[in-house]
Amino acid sequence: TVKYVDLVITNNATLTIAQGSNVSVAGVVNITAGASLVLQGATLNIYNQLQIAGTLQSTSSSDSIQAVQLQTTGTIEIAGTMYLPSAGLNHILAGSITGTGTINIQGNALTLIGDSLSLGIATFDGTGSYTMQENSSLTITGNTTLSITTLTVQANVPLTINSGIILSLGNNYTFTFSSLSGTGTLSVGSGYTLTVNSNITSTVGFSGAGTLSIGSGYILTLNTS
Repeated sequence: TVKYVDLVITNNATLTIAQGSNVSVAGVVNITAGASLVLQGATLNIYNQLQIAGTLQSTSSSDSIQAVQLQTTGTIEIAGTMYLPSAGLNHILAGSITGTGTINIQGNALTLIGDSLSLGIATFDGTGSYTMQENSSLTITGNTTLSITTLTVQANVPLTINSGIILSLGNNYTFTFSSLSGTGTLSVGSGYTLTVNSNITSTVGFSGAGTLSIGSGYILTLNTS
């Protein structure tokens, strides 16, 4: 077990936390642009902010990462699980989040006004909420199952699903995205309903055993090939 007050990784350095290690940080972990933090089957608990402008890479399904507050504009690659608890602070998501693992949100997560998030994590879940503020954007770059309890989309937010990619919905959602673009697939899981409450032109394909509902007064225009 290793304990730090604060941990700053900078100057293009890489810090590797080896298998079986347990690292606790009472203060802030700051991964600056060009720097990397790599977990190889380890546990990392951060009791303040995790700030990422560089790269956080989890390489093992046994990796466990928990941060009281995540602020990322960098690159996150997760093979294990990242837990984002409810601690009275909003988690800020931008940049890229990918991998075969899980992002579990118990608190509130935001993509701020004008920011972009590229999402390709296998599982994006939790009992918390994720809000995309106005003029932000979401691009699905890898097969993702979205089942977080609450999803809120503010004004002028486009959703893009890249070619060959499936965004699977494992909860009931209301979409108010300004557009659905790309040539990927939006799949609604069995027993769930996707309600469209905005006028949307979509180039993505729809699939799944769930229900697609168009809200009263709205038009969904399909431009799929």
